[in-house]
Amino acid sequence: MCVCEIEAVLNLSQSNTSRHLTALKQCGILDSFKKAQWTYYRINDRFKRENAKLLGYLQDGLKELPTYQADQEAYKKYDSQNLCDCITPQQGF
Repeated sequence: MCVCEIEAVLNLSQSNTSRHLTALKQCGILDSFKKAQWTYYRINDRFKRENAKLLGYLQDGLKELPTYQADQEAYKKYDSQNLCDCITPQQGF
């Protein structure tokens, strides 16, 4: 996801989003790349390999949180409105 999408869907400020993403990147959980003024994030491949059980647990466990459905609906609504004018990331990232 692009940072602007994360901000909108989770209703976070740009600075708050940036701080969280920077911390996750510094810990080796996320990778990122920039394209023009946009930054795109994904879960680091090494982190996924080394923490497969944790990642699986989180993927299942997050769905049980009360906020999960609301976040999913917010994403669908945001995505359907095409509000982000960021560039689509490269395939494979």
